[in-house]
Amino acid sequence: MRMSKKLNESNEQISILSSMLKDEKRIVRKMKKELKVEREMNLESSRIIESLHREATDDGHTSTSS
Repeated sequence: MRMSKKLNESNEQISILSSMLKDEKRIVRKMKKELKVEREMNLESSRIIESLHREATDDGHTSTSS
């Protein structure tokens, strides 16, 4: 009887930990997606800045960076 109770408690703990792990994995997947979007936005911003810089240089304006 005592062994059965310990086994049940262990199973409950395993179930709780498994659920916690699933939640953490879900959070990590969400954060990875958010990071991917942020990287894509940064790349696009860099492209726009480079394009504007090229246009300004092509129009005869000098660059302010050394």
